Amino acid sequence: MVLLILAMTNSAISILMADIEGDLLGFLLSTALIVIFAEIMPQVIVNRYPILLSYYSRHIMWLFFYLLFIIAWPLGVIINRILGESEGNLLSKT
Repeated sequence: MVLLILAMTNSAISILMADIEGDLLGFLLSTALIVIFAEIMPQVIVNRYPILLSYYSRHIMWLFFYLLFIIAWPLGVIINRILGESEGNLLSKT
């Protein structure tokens, strides 16, 4: 769900910037804005303050765990039945 919303947001930014600035400049500006504000800044914040961020977001995370369990568990069961159980990493000397 989050990836879908992120993709829609990125597309909307690209379309709006193309309408405002023109095709090529809009594309370049939207790409720069997406890279800076959707990729670099969140990674910097999460890497700099991971424990503090985890502490303040724990209630939201548990809410998402409970809400998305309704979708995630049946989907996981269906995928396991279609593809089979995961064997994990099997390492040997051969």
